[in-house]
Amino acid sequence: MAGAEPAPLELAELLLLAVVQALTEFLPVSSSGHLALAGLFFGFAYQGLFVDLMLHAGTLLAVLVHYRRDLLGFARSAIAWRPGARVDAELRLLLLILLATLPGGILGLLLLEIAEDLRHPLFIAANLAGFGILLWLADRRSGLGRLETMSWRQALVVGAAQALALFPGVSRSGICLTAALWLGFSRAEGARLAFLLAVPITAAACLGGLIEAWRSPPDLRPLPMVLGVLVAAGAGLVAIRVLIGVLERFGALPFAAYRVALAFAVVLLHVFGGHG
Repeated sequence: MAGAEPAPLELAELLLLAVVQALTEFLPVSSSGHLALAGLFFGFAYQGLFVDLMLHAGTLLAVLVHYRRDLLGFARSAIAWRPGARVDAELRLLLLILLATLPGGILGLLLLEIAEDLRHPLFIAANLAGFGILLWLADRRSGLGRLETMSWRQALVVGAAQALALFPGVSRSGICLTAALWLGFSRAEGARLAFLLAVPITAAACLGGLIEAWRSPPDLRPLPMVLGVLVAAGAGLVAIRVLIGVLERFGALPFAAYRVALAFAVVLLHVFGGHG
């Protein structure tokens, strides 16, 4: 029935989505695309952006834990700064990250309603393949750039690119990494920027989801959601380490190849598997 609310997720289904979220949020392969495809091919309805955002809250916890030294350094510099004092390297980087968040946040609000409806498998497949190829091309342009030398123009470019991640199949970490590599940052620094940029925009999105849930409570049981968040957080810590290790040893090619192969599989399943 058109417009009907999806049935609440069973615990096993929610934990499956949490694992998918954790394994794909930090790999440049699109967590939103995998979440949509998981629901499609495992036979349960897409639950809406609120469930996605709550699972993102779990992976946000993983970033906070893994990059706690960076984040604590930002906090110390911000608290210690006084008007007229010199802006040190940590505070400067914090300001650039906040600056980069602005275009992504503004464009994201404009695209949010459109993005929620664009979950067709072929659209996801096109994004997986197209942005995977862009990631590979950007990886060939990567250099030795470090975040400490990032300009405000570079921060705005990466931040604006981040807004495209609302479309399933694009990947927030992937598009940030692509933009950073294209600008000449090293692979490790590009990944670091993508993760640090996740903190403000994901926190804001999760807060928005909580406000929306308070206004119109979704049909979700608290305990399974809490377990889903915790599972996503734990597996997310593992995924961060895997991403950094693969990037340093092999570059972005394995992720680009996976995206193209998955896109091909999605097209085949859609055409021949009766998922139209």
